Formats: sequence, C-alpha cells, structure tokens
Amino acid sequence: MRLPVIPNVSTKDGLSNKNARLTNCLKESKKGGDKAVVRPGLVLDAQASGVGHGLVVFNNELVSVYGSTFNVNYEPGVADWNNYASVLAGINAGSPTFGNDSFMSISSGRVANISANGTAWQTRGTIGGSATWHHLASDGENFVALPGSGAATTYTSSDLGLTWIAHASAIGISSPPISECSIHFDGSYYLAAVVDDDTVATMWRSSDGATWSQCGDRPVAQESRPTSWATGAGVTLACSPGEGSAYSSNNGLTWNDSALPDNAAYAAFGNDTFVVIDSVGAYSYTSSDGVSFSTNTGPTLVSPGASRLYFTLSEFVLVDSGSTTFHTSPDGVDWAS
Repeated sequence: MRLPVIPNVSTKDGLSNKNARLTNCLKESKKGGDKAVVRPGLVLDAQASGVGHGLVVFNNELVSVYGSTFNVNYEPGVADWNNYASVLAGINAGSPTFGNDSFMSISSGRVANISANGTAWQTRGTIGGSATWHHLASDGENFVALPGSGAATTYTSSDLGLTWIAHASAIGISSPPISECSIHFDGSYYLAAVVDDDTVATMWRSSDGATWSQCGDRPVAQESRPTSWATGAGVTLACSPGEGSAYSSNNGLTWNDSALPDNAAYAAFGNDTFVVIDSVGAYSYTSSDGVSFSTNTGPTLVSPGASRLYFTLSEFVLVDSGSTTFHTSPDGVDWAS
C-alpha cells in the first residue's frame, strides 16, 4: 500500500526518477517490526506477520509496506502518530525493490507483483523452483531474483516480472545448497554473498544477473551474509556484525579487510560520506573513501540489534527500533535525537 503523507509534503510518481539511480532500501525485522525514514521528518514503523514480516521499501518518493497482516504508523516530524491497518490477502509479499518505474515484490508462492504507486497491484509471472523466499535487486530496468535457500539458480526478468528466465547453477554452488544469501546492485554489477550449509561464504558478481563469476572472498571469519551494504565514491562496503566488514574498490572483484571494528553493523552513503554505526550505537564512523575512518561518538540505542541506518535526501537517519526515538545527522558526526 502507499501510505498517506502530510499535506505539505509533495509526492511524485516513479516517472520523475526514471533516469536516476534510485535508493532501494529493504530491511527485515525477524522480531516482527521495522522502521524506515523515507524523507527528513517522515518516519515509518511497520509491524507485521507473515512472510513479509513488515518490510519497507522506498525510492525517496514512494513508500510501500509488505506483509500478510500489518499495522503501519507514520510520523510527520515529532507530531502525533497515526495508525493505519490493512490486509494484503493471499499475497504474503516480501523482498520488495524498485526499478523500471515500478515496485516489485515476490510472494511466498514465487509470484511477482508490481505496482506503479504502491497502492494498486497487479500479478505478473511466477518464478520457477521451489524456494519460498527470494532476494530481489534491480539495476533500474531489469530485476534479478536469488532464492534465499536451496538450489543456486538465479532468475532474471526484463518485462516487469511477466516472464522469468532461469539460469541453473549460475552461482556455482550445488552441494550443499544455499543456506543464506544477500544481493546488492552497486551501480555497475549485481553482487551476491552466498553461504552454503558448511557456513562458507563466497562472493559473486554479475553484470546481468544471468552469468556470474566468483570473486575474491571476504577476509577470513566473515562467514555470514552481509546485513548491510553501502556503495559510494567507487567503493562498496559490506558489514557483517560480529565478524567484521570488507570493502571493494573494483565492483566486488576483490575484497579487503576493513579498518572498521568487528561490531560495525549499519552502513549508508550520502553527502559524499560513508557513515557506519556499531552494533550497540556507542560509536559512529565516518569516511570519505570507505577505507579510512574517523571515530565519533554515536547516539545511544535502546535496541541496537534491530536498528537501521539510512540516508534520505539530505541527512543520515538512525532509527532505534527498540524505542520511539530516531537520530539525524548531516555528516555522521553531530547527531540530534
């Protein structure tokens, strides 16, 4: 659904951003709730059940929230919260992303659903295989789906999900199969971090989502899929809290151990700056190149394990999912709560 916004906020449809690289933000809370900031002064809190788990996607203009059943709150600035409830019957949609002027979400039945405005949806084609969950990414025109478990077959669509082409064993893991993964588009390549049942993580990249090549893996001990990616200034940063972070300056071809501490958790890029928050919110780290970081005092978090960091239009926003507080900063150094 598309959420109502306060009257003095002007909304636009996706056509206005057709030729721009859009900011796709997808976060999932296994505890049933997640928050996202879609523009300065407008915060969303999605709490849901079902496959979607209250996922939020936005392209800095439109907002969609997914889940079989969910409640949504939105807050214009620090004003009172307003509550809206809705049911997306039979969809159980997850993995939303934005591309080709449309939102897309893949249901638990592997069915692609698209919407131009987040309100009216239409059913498109069905992805093959048997996985119930897919990770989805877009280069702005095409979509790539990677099963969250099972066989390492990728699926691509160039017609807004009407037809899907299967690329069997495109990612060279056959036995044991995928146990977890995440996918990211860095502006030039799709990057995938894939973990098999032996908890060995491998990194892959593709220019089209169909043909993949294995890259140099992240440093030793970084065995889980990244929970946070950020791309800017020719560098992509991948954070895995508790295991450390890695960066690539050649579109994922090789990866280097980051100077960030092992508990670096939430990353975003904006205003020509990388900002990273640690897993407890005690420190923020800033960098202009994604390699050398300065250490700053971070805002105190009530529930750091479920927090998220975004860049929206002009500022960084750190949302503490364990409280009603969010924190904003233009540079990752000075924070206001």
